[in-house]
Amino acid sequence: MTKNKEIKLNLLLGILKEGEYFVAYCPAFDLSGYGFSEKEAKSSFEKNVEIFLEETIEKGTLEKVLLNLGWTLRKKPSVLFEPPNIETKTIQRFAKYNKVSFTNEIIPIPLSV
Repeated sequence: MTKNKEIKLNLLLGILKEGEYFVAYCPAFDLSGYGFSEKEAKSSFEKNVEIFLEETIEKGTLEKVLLNLGWTLRKKPSVLFEPPNIETKTIQRFAKYNKVSFTNEIIPIPLSV
């Protein structure tokens, strides 16, 4: 993927410690990443989002997948996907089984030109 441009998304990201690893989980993408530190977990998550986008764009399924995940597509004045509003119940259900902290993170998403 050519990294000439990128968009920045404000997404809810959960970080939890699982054994010796940290896991970064984003309900809006239903994706995660992991590492030995929170920073590594976030970096791994960002790479996984990049791979997810590359693959779904290549297959022509990005719009369908995002809509199935609850994203909204706005076509006017310009095309824009907006992440779903993650309900408090979803967060509480996830946090119930894991010691997790959720924060809003600005995630850079590289775009091909």
